[in-house]
Amino acid sequence: MSHEPITWGPLRLEDFVRYAGASGDFNPLHYDRDHAQGAGMPDVIAQGMFSMGLLASSLETWFGTGRVSELSVRFRAPAFVGDSLVARVEEAGDGRVSVTLKRDDTEIVSGRAVIGAKRDG
Repeated sequence: MSHEPITWGPLRLEDFVRYAGASGDFNPLHYDRDHAQGAGMPDVIAQGMFSMGLLASSLETWFGTGRVSELSVRFRAPAFVGDSLVARVEEAGDGRVSVTLKRDDTEIVSGRAVIGAKRDG
């Protein structure tokens, strides 16, 4: 089965600020440009869990709500304001898939998931 890539973005500072409010992750690297640049970043960076959430949302788009029974990820690189990220999935068989979220050729998040029957609740 083929699943079309999903593009997220361009990411906005407002996305990171809203996520900070929802998650309680108020590290200034995610919303304060001066702080981020002082730490050697070109701009503020997305929270890792924000990026993982984009990947999880992509899985639900491809396979349906409530079908992801396991998800494990590795954070590979930061995502920045202005980035457009592309999520892709490859089926590995037996309900297992590999997923990536990339900016051009740079992996932001990679992972594996198990897709099962829709769960109740």
